[in-house]
Amino acid sequence: AVVSTQSTGLDLELQSLSPSDGGSHELVEGFLNFLGAAHALRTSFDLVQAYTNVFLKYNRQYLMETASLRKKLAELRNLHKDQWADLQRRIQEVVCVTNFLKNVAL
Repeated sequence: AVVSTQSTGLDLELQSLSPSDGGSHELVEGFLNFLGAAHALRTSFDLVQAYTNVFLKYNRQYLMETASLRKKLAELRNLHKDQWADLQRRIQEVVCVTNFLKNVAL
């Protein structure tokens, strides 16, 4: 459902998650859980990153003010770092194979 939402609609939804904008603590925490689960799947890295950026843009103040959410945010950061390292490793493998095949073809 989130993937099929248009960017403006998603932007408005993410903007209204925090209690100061009509949302709730549970909504913010739930979206952090969603982002963590999405990172754990190790698919659609660019899409998850885009959601994360918009989410943080609108909710960073509330996240920093709430200790339990700061902890979840740190966990999300670690998942992101792990996934990014894995993505870089895969890119390097593709570059190596491409270079090898290029040299074999010569």
